[in-house]
Amino acid sequence: MPEFYEAELKLCLGEYSKHLYESLQAEARQQAPKKAQVEVSLEDSCVIITVKAATLSGLKAVINSHLYIVHAMYSTLKT
Repeated sequence: MPEFYEAELKLCLGEYSKHLYESLQAEARQQAPKKAQVEVSLEDSCVIITVKAATLSGLKAVINSHLYIVHAMYSTLKT
């Protein structure tokens, strides 16, 4: 069994990438109970979200949470 599970998501959303990056940075800095370690970076108009968790279920929960934020932000900006 691995020591931790890791996933990296690369989202290239053009002009929306900077806004997404700022939203996710604020989320990653919150002092909530930590299921996982989250790092967010911005490279060439793409947002990179790296998630590390001790359990596979924790990894899935944090990824789903961040994808929900991405969907909400993107849907709001596109309208």
